[in-house]
Amino acid sequence: DGRLEEHLRFWGCEMREMKKTGKTMAEMQIELNMRYDFDRITEAGKDLVAVSGPGKIGMENIGNSCYLASTMQLLFTIPELAAPYLHNAQNIFASAPA
Repeated sequence: DGRLEEHLRFWGCEMREMKKTGKTMAEMQIELNMRYDFDRITEAGKDLVAVSGPGKIGMENIGNSCYLASTMQLLFTIPELAAPYLHNAQNIFASAPA
């Protein structure tokens, strides 16, 4: 609104005399992000050991496939669901494309 100051003055709001008294949500979010230690939720700076083979489930993330990967990891903690795949793991790995 190019005439915002004029419109607000009609309602008794003098923009030039106003003082900011609080933070916007955006300012509070930025402040929080600046203080947050993101390394607490990542593996930054840690020596990781790659694992694979029977009983180890993992997928390469291709965008939002991490949701599918986490679901599969959860399902494979149920012995009845994991057993058929773990029993044939060597055949499955051998037949998978490189």
